[in-house]
Amino acid sequence: MEIALTADLVLPSARAAAALGAGALFLVYLVPHADAFRHVSRATTWHDRPVGVAVRLAVNLGYAAWAFAVAREFLR
Repeated sequence: MEIALTADLVLPSARAAAALGAGALFLVYLVPHADAFRHVSRATTWHDRPVGVAVRLAVNLGYAAWAFAVAREFLR
């Protein structure tokens, strides 16, 4: 899916749809990152601890917001 969305970003007629798809894909990625909160008691690395999981969620939300902002620009 990521490769298809990247390829579509090259095509001017498909850029808005590809950016919307990328934003949606980043939102889907939030599910496993949020699920990681259930396993923080067994964390052995920093990115599996609560702060690391929160950072992962924030980064993916930022990526989604960025993709939707790009889509909005192409839809103008």
